[in-house]
Amino acid sequence: MGVHGLLFQVMKAAEATIKLQVINKIAAAASAKNETDIKAQPLAHASLLLTYSPIEAVAMVPGGHTTTLNPFNQAVIGTRDQEQQILMLTKHVAHYSIKEAQMHSEKSALEKRIAYMRLVFDQQQKDLVDAESKALSYRQDIIEENIRMTYAFQDAEEERSTFVSSLMSFLAEYSLQPSVVDAQSIFSNVKVCIN
Repeated sequence: MGVHGLLFQVMKAAEATIKLQVINKIAAAASAKNETDIKAQPLAHASLLLTYSPIEAVAMVPGGHTTTLNPFNQAVIGTRDQEQQILMLTKHVAHYSIKEAQMHSEKSALEKRIAYMRLVFDQQQKDLVDAESKALSYRQDIIEENIRMTYAFQDAEEERSTFVSSLMSFLAEYSLQPSVVDAQSIFSNVKVCIN
């Protein structure tokens, strides 16, 4: 139950108490003054009085006319302060209802904001996982390429070694022996052999 609900119940209880006090005061005043047309049904007339302003305290009399009942004005006016308290409580209820509505609206806005932030966070986490997966895949590709190039380099080195050995055997048949086994020396000796 909200604050305004509790205040509303307090206000209704106070209003019921005030009405009962007014009825009792009017009934007592009617009995004391021996007013026959009100004494017959004091509670009915008292209830009718409560439908009017406490300042005027008007009621219907047997002739069908409306008149101010001066003997009962004092009793009804005596409840004016209590009705002012009810009015004040009503204003408080309205004020707290507005406050509660504002708090509910702010809570709803915060919940939406939190939900949005969670969505953003989840998306960022997903993007991070995707980026890590791509980086891992790229790193794996680089490792595989390095392995492939290592094997290719070994094959090329073996072919070069075989080619150099063949050239050295060929030059040996012509009694040519390069002082240094490098491309320039081998080329020079091959050229001499051809000439």
